[in-house]
Amino acid sequence: MNWLNDIIGVINNYLWSYVLIVMLIGIGLWFTVRTRFVQIRCIPEMFRLMTEGAGAKPREGHISTFQAFCVSTASRVGVGNIAGIAIAVATGGPGAVFWMWVIATIGAASGFVEPTRLRRISYAVFCLKKKKSSVSLGTMWLSASHVIDEVSESP
Repeated sequence: MNWLNDIIGVINNYLWSYVLIVMLIGIGLWFTVRTRFVQIRCIPEMFRLMTEGAGAKPREGHISTFQAFCVSTASRVGVGNIAGIAIAVATGGPGAVFWMWVIATIGAASGFVEPTRLRRISYAVFCLKKKKSSVSLGTMWLSASHVIDEVSESP
């Protein structure tokens, strides 16, 4: 059984050190170009939405855009990320901060495309197929297996 563990270890090390990094950066660059640099182009809109919702009272049963921003940030930034940044800055210096910003900018396009595509899929599958007039699904609620089951049932 040790030979199987060794083979899986070699494959795992190769995938996580070379293939995954190149694929994530490549896909992020492709999404950046295809969305016409959405992460840079929409910065004014981002600040407008954040400041608009910071002091406004949300409608009944809704949250403000600032509250949504805070929840999104809290769910993405954890203690591991904070510790990882501290270690990277301590060992890599200012260059590490520069490359973190570059990769974060590229990754922002992937962070935009993923929920946008999932919303389109959920709309197509649930609203058009079942003739519903609104989408009441969250991105996290819609699992891939659920979408695959629904799509495979359609003609």
